[in-house]
Amino acid sequence: MLEKLKKLVLENKKMINVTCIPAQYAVLKNKKQIFEYYESKKDFYNMNFVSPDHGRLFNKDDVKKMNVEYLNVRYDDNKKLAVIDVKKNKLV
Repeated sequence: MLEKLKKLVLENKKMINVTCIPAQYAVLKNKKQIFEYYESKKDFYNMNFVSPDHGRLFNKDDVKKMNVEYLNVRYDDNKKLAVIDVKKNKLV
């Protein structure tokens, strides 16, 4: 699946955004905790329903290989959204 997504991205030469949630049932309450979770290379679930990789686990290293520009992370019981700029490695 990862190879298909890479090929699709390279063909279209577009950056993609991925919406996800922390995979380890972590109760993260703020953006600082989200970024620390991301930096520790823990897994996230892909929540893009239109993606062929919906439900797949990935971490920081995988996101960089997937040519993702922004990682949209749902947190605080999916009520809030934190955006991580993958290329600049910082919160937006």
